[in-house]
Amino acid sequence: MSVSHPSPQPPTLCRVFAEPGGQGGKRVAVFLSPVADPQTAAARSGAPLSVFVEAADLALVHLRVFTPTQEKGSSDSAALAALSALHARSP
Repeated sequence: MSVSHPSPQPPTLCRVFAEPGGQGGKRVAVFLSPVADPQTAAARSGAPLSVFVEAADLALVHLRVFTPTQEKGSSDSAALAALSALHARSP
């Protein structure tokens, strides 16, 4: 018997603190769906910063932030990217 695990959704790529027209800024990979191994996903994302939305509702958003090599802790850029991606997904 084999068990099939769904493939994780690819991240939403955001650019925060960018000039009008999208030039410059910082690229952030935003993972809105659960990921089994965030560090590996961050390393494979191609972005210098990855943020994983672990929980989100109207009162609270819980994030984990990673660089390609380690968990970072907090990041203003990651928080802005996550909130932007969550806002774009909301009805």
